[in-house]
Amino acid sequence: MKTTALLILSLLLQYITFAQDITVTGTVRSAGENASLSGVSVSVNGKSRGTTTNDDGKYSLLVSKDAVLTFSFLGYASRQVPVNGRTVIDIELKTGSGNELETVVVTTALGIKKQQKTLGYAVQEVSGETMAKTKTATALSALTGKVAGLNINNTTDLFRNPGISLRGRTPLIVIDGIPDPDADPYKINADDIESISVLKGTAAGALYGAVGVNGAILYTTKKGNKGKVNVEVNSSTLFQTGYTVIPEIQTTYGGGDQGKYAYVNGSGGGTEGGGWIWGPKLDQRDPSTQSGFYETTQFDSPVDPVTGVRKKTPWISKGKDNIKNFFRTGLLS
Repeated sequence: MKTTALLILSLLLQYITFAQDITVTGTVRSAGENASLSGVSVSVNGKSRGTTTNDDGKYSLLVSKDAVLTFSFLGYASRQVPVNGRTVIDIELKTGSGNELETVVVTTALGIKKQQKTLGYAVQEVSGETMAKTKTATALSALTGKVAGLNINNTTDLFRNPGISLRGRTPLIVIDGIPDPDADPYKINADDIESISVLKGTAAGALYGAVGVNGAILYTTKKGNKGKVNVEVNSSTLFQTGYTVIPEIQTTYGGGDQGKYAYVNGSGGGTEGGGWIWGPKLDQRDPSTQSGFYETTQFDSPVDPVTGVRKKTPWISKGKDNIKNFFRTGLLS
C-alpha cells in the first residue's frame, strides 16, 4: 500500500510540474531586412533544453513560464528574452557581435602593428606557440600546412634547405625587420619565434622594394619586456639519418677490360678499361701472394725506385662500406 501511494504521489508531482510548462512558438527575423533566419539557436538559460529555427525562421519549445530564452546566430548579436508566461515570442536579431575582426592586429613591415581589415593586401599570421607544439628541424619547416598558398617542400636530400613558394613564387625572408634574400632557415630556432606574418601579393612585397615583389615572410623573434621576467624551459631531440635508404652498390667486380686490369698511366687505355666495371673479381684469394689476395698494379701502387716499375697490390674492395662509414646519424638538440 505504501509503495502504491508513493508511486501515485510521484506521478502527481510530475503532472503538476509539466502542467506548469508551456509551449513557446515564434519567428526570428533579421533586424532591418525583416528576413526570416533559419538555423538560429534557441536555448533555455540554465537548462540543456533547446532547438533551432526552421527554413521559415520559426521555432517551438517547451519551457517553464519563468524561463529565459537565448537566441544566438553566427554574425548576429545574441539576445536574451524572458518568457513571462507568453506563448508567442517573435524577435529580431541585429547584425554584428562583440567579437568582430576589427580587434585582430597583425605585424606588417618594419614591425608596425595594424588592424587586419585596414590593410590593402592579404596577410596571415602564425603564432610562435603554434610552432612550438610540434618540433621540426627548421623554422621554415614549421610553417608546413599552416598558411594558405604557402608550399614548403621538405626535401630528404642531404644539406638541402626546404624549398618554399608563396602562390607559386619565392618570397622574401625578413628576420626582425631585416630583409635576407639568402636566408638560411637553419639560422632561426623555432622556440625563439614570437610570431610569423606572411604578406601575400605584389602590394605586400612592395613594402620592401623589388626584392619583395613575390611577397614576404616576416619572422619576429621574442624579446624581453621592461619590468617583466619570463622564463620558459623546453627541450627537444631529433635524430636524422644520412640516407632514408642506402643505395645498393656493386662491390663484386672492379674496373678493367674483359676481366683484366693493370694500371698504366691513367689514360683508360688497354687493360685499364676507362673505369668500366669489366675488370677482375674483387677479394679473390691467391695463396701465392704475400697478402693472400690476387694482386695487380693499381693507381696507388708504390713505384720501385730502382726499376721505376709499379709494384702489384691486393685487388680488394677498399670502398665497400664507404657510405656507411662516412655518414653518421645526425643529432639535433
